[in-house]
Amino acid sequence: MNGISKSWDSTSTSHDQAETRDTDVEIEKLKNLARLLPYSVESHSKMQQTLDFIIKRICQAVEAQDYDVGFLQWDTMLALSVMLLPSCN
Repeated sequence: MNGISKSWDSTSTSHDQAETRDTDVEIEKLKNLARLLPYSVESHSKMQQTLDFIIKRICQAVEAQDYDVGFLQWDTMLALSVMLLPSCN
């Protein structure tokens, strides 16, 4: 039983290391791509602040029962902002 468990652990560890390497390579590719863009790219913290602000406005619109203009405006902003987020595949 220990041999099976040990074998599984080493396979799991090598798989995790391969995923980490793949992730690191993808991050480096994205960083290089960002450097080539003719405009600046938002930091993760700035993007998070923007999403927090949009969610806050959606909550306020719901509390005020402003489903026409207020909610629709901020729901659209959220949908557009989510489209800009990096893929989580």
